[in-house]
Amino acid sequence: STRRLITPLPIPSQYHSDVLSSTVVETLVGRDGLVISARIIDGSGSARADADALSLARRARFTPAKAAQNLPEVGKLIFQWFTLNLNDTNNVKR
Repeated sequence: STRRLITPLPIPSQYHSDVLSSTVVETLVGRDGLVISARIIDGSGSARADADALSLARRARFTPAKAAQNLPEVGKLIFQWFTLNLNDTNNVKR
């Protein structure tokens, strides 16, 4: 589909001791561009990252549909995480 996000989603930093996979969220988007439902179809390995992705997906707003039909569209949002190592952020050199 040619539906685009109206505004970029503010992706939060994730703190983790290892690399995270992407979180894939399947969305059902109404004709008006609002997300009707969202569910995780492929998790990242981090409950917090997956919860953040789900929350962001539910708040996403897309351009309205151009077609005359009033049927919702299914799409996927892929959240690619870049992690910060929590151990490195807590080390203070004295």
